[in-house]
Amino acid sequence: MVLVCLIFWTIVGRVQKKTLAEFRGKFISTLIVVLFLIHPDIAKSMFLTFNCVEIDGVYRMKENVRSICYQGEHLFFISAVAFPAIGLWVFGIPLFAFLVLYKNKRVL
Repeated sequence: MVLVCLIFWTIVGRVQKKTLAEFRGKFISTLIVVLFLIHPDIAKSMFLTFNCVEIDGVYRMKENVRSICYQGEHLFFISAVAFPAIGLWVFGIPLFAFLVLYKNKRVL
């Protein structure tokens, strides 16, 4: 997605003969919009890894009933992917956006 934005604004910048500062501003604005558009889907996907149901006395993932919750591959996935992604993506992206806005509140 970043590459698509970069290619798009590079082409537009060359056609319209934009300065590097204008290019950078448009590129960053586009990235922020794209991040916030895909944010809910990624957050939902990460939280779905914790959606387990009891089947015959064993908790299994609702999305993939072959996976036993909190054991083996599932435990590795939630430890290595889901928890870090929730921390960085679900909370980190909005916190970063808030800090950037707060830092530049006088200019906005």
